[in-house]
Amino acid sequence: MALLSWAMLAIYFGVGMQFMMANEGWDAADAFYFWCMTVSTVGYGDLAPTTPKTQLFVAGYAVVGIVLVFGVMSDYYGAVQAKLQDLEAKALSLVGIDLVDVHEFPIDTHTPDQVNAKVRYWRRYLLALLPIFTLLALFVALHFVRKKSTLAEAIYFGAITATTVGFGDFGFLDEAPRHKCVAALSVMGVVVVFANCVDECLLIRKRQQLRHGDIALPTLEQLEALIVAKKQAKLGDSLNEAEYVVETLLRGDLVDPQILLAIRRSFYWSAHAASDGRRNSSITSQDVAAMWEQKWASDARERPAAPSSD
Repeated sequence: MALLSWAMLAIYFGVGMQFMMANEGWDAADAFYFWCMTVSTVGYGDLAPTTPKTQLFVAGYAVVGIVLVFGVMSDYYGAVQAKLQDLEAKALSLVGIDLVDVHEFPIDTHTPDQVNAKVRYWRRYLLALLPIFTLLALFVALHFVRKKSTLAEAIYFGAITATTVGFGDFGFLDEAPRHKCVAALSVMGVVVVFANCVDECLLIRKRQQLRHGDIALPTLEQLEALIVAKKQAKLGDSLNEAEYVVETLLRGDLVDPQILLAIRRSFYWSAHAASDGRRNSSITSQDVAAMWEQKWASDARERPAAPSSD
């Protein structure tokens, strides 16, 4: 799958570069730089299509590229970001800033309030933001040194790039081809890591709100209504843990309803395998054995017959 992803990226950039080189007269470095700035959504504006033909091509091709590049690159830059966070977490621990692992607090011995009292969310936000601060510091330093700009201009340029605003008052078009390509890849990295950091901070915020009961958790009135609905449907007069979890996820917009339905459908048919059509609340060892038998039977049907020796 990884090879296919990289192959798709190579084909995408290759086709896009070839088209712009043939129709705009750019060299390979300029074409690569243009597409990196385009699909990263920074768009400094120092290079742009100039004919109706190339403008229409870019209008459609850029949409495909943004989806493709962010879908593929975010995984790989995310892995780099995770490694960087591990190193930064170790560095923070040396100065006495450690994160509390909530998994160390058993559910049956620690109440939500006790956990909240031990979690320091500012440390989690700090660790989430450190990768982008680190990359931005390097990006700003390189711009400060190579462009001989003021520190204020370098910081401004780094922030405008990471947020994909890209006013166009600074760029890399005047750099040597090799430096231009490296700068283009650096810009993509800064943008993707910035987006990942924002997502992580929003996720931490949701965890914080959930643990404090500010979002998602069903109220007493809602719990009562759920139990009444189950009674009316003759499904019992209690909620189990799975039902409580599902209700919380849906109320807090913590999961897509269609994804949740797909998971529940998969569970139903897995639990259905050895149940003779009865709806089960758990997957048993008999279900797993039945699924193995179905898989072996399916594999046997799909396996080509051995050639005859006659």
